[in-house]
Amino acid sequence: MAGEARDIPREQWQQHFDDFSRDLPGYAATIEILGGELGAETEADRPRLTTITYDGKDDILVIGLDGTADDVAEDLEHIVYAPRRITVAESENGLAFEIEDAESTRTVVRLDRVG
Repeated sequence: MAGEARDIPREQWQQHFDDFSRDLPGYAATIEILGGELGAETEADRPRLTTITYDGKDDILVIGLDGTADDVAEDLEHIVYAPRRITVAESENGLAFEIEDAESTRTVVRLDRVG
């Protein structure tokens, strides 16, 4: 991740992402999955981020995206089950979250500001 990463304490996840998503500026998101049998895989390549939420009851982090397929808008979600650690790092043109799940798979969400 770019910049200096800092951990977001677990007890702050829900509030952190609620606050983050409330007045969300325009971000293009790139989601990469690292680890396990997958190796490295790109899950999303620059759709617009619509939300990130943490549901403590179900222990999931949901990343909402606004994608298009054949010029038809569609809502997409990427879900991280049983997250164990979340870090954030800021850069000149955006930020990145790294989420590690219970199986040590890492999901990297890079967010670049868009006009």
